[in-house]
Amino acid sequence: MASVRQILKLHASHELKSKIVLAPFEHHIKFDLSGYPHVLFKNKVSLFGRILQIADVYDAITSPRAYRSSYMSPDQAIGFMMKSAGKDFDPVLLKVFAIMMGTYPVGTLLELDTGEMGIVSNYPMESGGHLPRVVLLHKESEGTYKRGETVDLSEKDPDTGSLRRNVVKSLNAASRGIQPASFLLQ
Repeated sequence: MASVRQILKLHASHELKSKIVLAPFEHHIKFDLSGYPHVLFKNKVSLFGRILQIADVYDAITSPRAYRSSYMSPDQAIGFMMKSAGKDFDPVLLKVFAIMMGTYPVGTLLELDTGEMGIVSNYPMESGGHLPRVVLLHKESEGTYKRGETVDLSEKDPDTGSLRRNVVKSLNAASRGIQPASFLLQ
């Protein structure tokens, strides 16, 4: 309740304040209006509520929690959520969210077909934003990792015209003792 009071103290229009206050109450109501709290009069969840719902579910299924031992990689989470588009999630907003996050969001640990492992650092616009740049990691003898060069996954072999590196799969960084931010912020 204290957070609601803080929102009401904002120097913003009453209309904007009401939208901000409403979203947290709505974010467990699904796109098809199932979920909770159960409301009889609602025909549509607000835009802010639908956005918050997508962000909340994504965060919940990609973050470690005390009540479960495993969680999804970002690409698995997007795929999982896409299966519920139109039922649980606004399909248009979810598609925009997926595009903005990228197939492999920044910070995702990847295994490449070259045997290398790296962390997604960004999506360069010159490649159309479809394939990321990746900071390669080199395993040291004591089981730790050292930052390597940054490579662009859109780079092609001049002889064959095929991509030099391809993603095999995403990996769980935490289970390998890797903190992606520590490599990306160096």
